Parts: sequence; C-alpha cells; structure tokens
Amino acid sequence: MPVTIEGLDEVIKKLDKTDPTKALYVGMDWGADEVIDEMKDYPPQTAANRPDEHGRWYERGVGTHSRNAVQRTSENLRMKWKKMRNKSAPSISITNSASYAEYVHGNRQSNVMKKIGWKKVKTVSDKKFAEITEHIMDKYFKDWRNN
Repeated sequence: MPVTIEGLDEVIKKLDKTDPTKALYVGMDWGADEVIDEMKDYPPQTAANRPDEHGRWYERGVGTHSRNAVQRTSENLRMKWKKMRNKSAPSISITNSASYAEYVHGNRQSNVMKKIGWKKVKTVSDKKFAEITEHIMDKYFKDWRNN
C-alpha cells in the first residue's frame, strides 16, 4: 500500500532558500573563537618562572629577568592569536604570529612544552570538533525554520 507524504514541496522550497555556507561560517567563526580562548590559557608556572639562586627567571609576557636587567624577549604569545577566513573555500585558519608559537602550540612542540602542559592547536580543535559541528547544524536548522 503506497503512502503519500504531503507538504514535501514546502520543505524542498525551504531547503532551496537555506544557504549552508552561512551556517558553516557562523559555526566555524564561533569554533575558532572557542579554540583560541582555550589556547590563551597558560599552564601553571614552573620553576623557570620564579627567580633562581642567581636571580634569573622568565616572566611570561615580559621576558628574561636578571638581578640588574630585564631583556624584553617575550612576544606575548597569548595576544598573537588570529583567525583568518578562507575566501575561496569554507574554512578558517587559526594562527599565532609569535616566532616560537610552533614550538609551544604547533606540530614542532617539544616534549618539554608538552610536559609543562602547553596544548597543541590540533588537539584542542579536534576535541572541540563535535561541538563546532553541532553549532553549525543548529545555525543551519534555525535558518531553515525561519525561511
């Protein structure tokens, strides 16, 4: 016995009016902000961030201190995060312009940085993937319902 579903024409019209690209970018923008917010969290300080027996230490956001001077070598890693939207394809890149970012947060992260607790961008974005996807789908269905 055949079943007839009525109203599909209206559903198809709404689908045709709904732009998935808008939902993608809204979700990806939100997701990039979430990843960047987590990347800005520094792990707990170590002994290197406190004066040693010779009066030397590294202060995050400033640089290397000695008894008589401060070398302002910090590039303010926390403040150098940016997201860039790809204009030719629906994607967003997350970058950090500090010269040493790749060694702290990237694929060239040293075991020392990992042990201290610095997170890799890839690890954080992978962890947030399902939440970002859900955000994209929520935006798409909201737009669909409003058409």
